[in-house]
Amino acid sequence: MNADVADFDNDGDLDIFVTNVTEDFLHECNMLWQNDGHGKFTDVSNEMNVCDTAGMGCEVLRLRQRRLLDLYVANGSSPERGIPR
Repeated sequence: MNADVADFDNDGDLDIFVTNVTEDFLHECNMLWQNDGHGKFTDVSNEMNVCDTAGMGCEVLRLRQRRLLDLYVANGSSPERGIPR
């Protein structure tokens, strides 16, 4: 649905966050791909607790003066999923 790149782990390499709308049983979710600096990316979404199945959009910001980034994810809903709008 949406993606943003940022240095999530402060190692100087850009990592990728991708939002995804799917069903739980498909075992797909929002994904955070950590860059190892050598052209390989590892999915760390479960370890970082960002795996969710209703991500519509995202933005990475630094709202406060600190080293850590803030990740904001807009989630969607639908009547078919039983989630009220």
